[in-house]
Amino acid sequence: MRGDMTTDAKAMEAQHALMLKAIANRLEGEYGALFTRDTLQHYVEDSYQQLAEKATVRDHIPALVERFAAHRLRALATIGGLIDGHPAAVLFVCERNDALSPMAAALFNAAAGNRAHAHSAGTAPAGELLDEAVQVMREVGLDVADAFPKPMTLEIAQVVDVIVTLDAHDDIPILDGKEYRAWRLADRHADGIDAYRSMRDELRTKTDALVAEIVPRSVPTDPRHEPESIARA
Repeated sequence: MRGDMTTDAKAMEAQHALMLKAIANRLEGEYGALFTRDTLQHYVEDSYQQLAEKATVRDHIPALVERFAAHRLRALATIGGLIDGHPAAVLFVCERNDALSPMAAALFNAAAGNRAHAHSAGTAPAGELLDEAVQVMREVGLDVADAFPKPMTLEIAQVVDVIVTLDAHDDIPILDGKEYRAWRLADRHADGIDAYRSMRDELRTKTDALVAEIVPRSVPTDPRHEPESIARA
């Protein structure tokens, strides 16, 4: 039995190595001129390790790893001044990143259009989004089904201007030059989907106000901005 387990483990390790190499190959097409191959490989492997630990649907891991690594590499390039164009950016953080923070990011992006961008992350990410969060967002025309719980990483935190925490957790880095805000939503102990509708509506009020406060009014909203892209933050 032990020999079979060792063989299976080796086969899985080899499969994962090929998968990560293929992801790095694809990212090299976009980021190869900015980063070394070793850097690309490091971010792919680290992103895999962070996501695989909590993933509940293994079939989705390759796509999620690629998106997560790409987000981190773009942030790293922005921090280093390797790419132009850095609109106002916000990071919404909650513990599990399975409801509040992805909902807030989607609502912010819908209001901001192409004038600003929001990310979301968790201090202890869950394996997948809650169905209730997906449902109530669809009710207002926003599809967050493609969003996925992910940990807070330093490069994303460094590239944003404002970090908003959505529940009472202090396990986030305190970085110079960042504005920190704590949003405490109304008591939501009620059961059922109505609790998520209430959270959604409260978050929409707060994110609309935040957009009005920090987004330059001189930059027009792109009418082609679609909710599907919003959910990928």
